[in-house]
Amino acid sequence: MAKFQHERLAKMSFDLEKKLKQASESVEEAYQFGDHTDSAEFETAISDEHLTKSRLAKLTGSYGNYEVVDTSKIIIDRVRIGTTVELVDLDNREEVTVNIVGVGPVKLENKEISYKTPFGATIYLAEAGEEREVKINMNKKRYMIKSISRYLPEE
Repeated sequence: MAKFQHERLAKMSFDLEKKLKQASESVEEAYQFGDHTDSAEFETAISDEHLTKSRLAKLTGSYGNYEVVDTSKIIIDRVRIGTTVELVDLDNREEVTVNIVGVGPVKLENKEISYKTPFGATIYLAEAGEEREVKINMNKKRYMIKSISRYLPEE
């Protein structure tokens, strides 16, 4: 995963740990009100605490074993993690730009796609000028790699 993705995960983890602390405090507070067998506040607090624990465990467990790539040091001769790729759709001549990232959180609004997705895997390690055929659903589209540059995410 790219270094900036690792930093996103660290922030997400920190935010969840903070939320977990608040949820645990809510459970304790609801418990202090006595009869918690029929208490909606207690049940809600317990549910929030369990949900937050689950999300935190999934977040830390899913991405803990990936190598962190410092994208500032990669060579920009091929499509790699940390590159911006300009493509030309060879069927309709439309230009498309995507940012290739590793496994981990992506920001779709930044046109980030993982190199593990079908589209990302098809163009991964291609050089500028190469053509690749991408299967999207049941359709095949042909793209030419127009240019490759370093991706600098705006965090």
